[in-house]
Amino acid sequence: MGRKSLVRSKAQPKRTFRIVDKKPNGIGGSSGNVESPAMRLVLTAARLFNESGIHSTGIERIIAEAGVARRTLYNQFGSKEGLIRAVMQRESNAWFEWLDSELTPSDVRDPRQRIIRFFALLGKWFSRSDFKGCSFINAVGEHPLDNCVRPIAKAHRQANFEYIRGLLHGSKISNLDKVADQIAILADGATVTAMVTGNHTTAETAAHAALAVMDVAERRVRVAQSIQLGA
Repeated sequence: MGRKSLVRSKAQPKRTFRIVDKKPNGIGGSSGNVESPAMRLVLTAARLFNESGIHSTGIERIIAEAGVARRTLYNQFGSKEGLIRAVMQRESNAWFEWLDSELTPSDVRDPRQRIIRFFALLGKWFSRSDFKGCSFINAVGEHPLDNCVRPIAKAHRQANFEYIRGLLHGSKISNLDKVADQIAILADGATVTAMVTGNHTTAETAAHAALAVMDVAERRVRVAQSIQLGA
């Protein structure tokens, strides 16, 4: 997904840091060729940000390891801030591309099974040797007041909420927004916990909690329906 808007559509999914190494779509009008200087900058910056953090990674190191001229960075991205935005956009795109490649909601009719599979995918991510947590959460932690990072992280989080809401489609839950937000919070919490503890089974724990949230929401609907029928 090569567009620059962070508003997710059904046809154009998105993603977060280093889950898979897909070739991204175009950045800054390029064809998305992984060999292009601009793309080498994005891929190198993504790797270094993931390994060392954004603040600790200087422009000189990125340029040197990407093997490009300094003017390429400024011509393509304007500044380090512009490069950060490009990296985060690519990672957001790739996150949802990965989810959509692994879990097609239309192929799984039961919303509960979709949620179980979603958290199983998180567990698969957590168990990777290069897992260092969510890049968006980490970036906001590094830049608590930064106007560059927070809007992109918030947009990614909103897109993740919408993705989870889509997984709940077809359930008997009346307030999908509330339940989707609760499950998104569980996913965020599991990600942070897995990063801190190194325990990838936190995804399974969060899945059980998410199913409990669904149970409570569906039970409320059944109770409300029974009251209406008895009135």
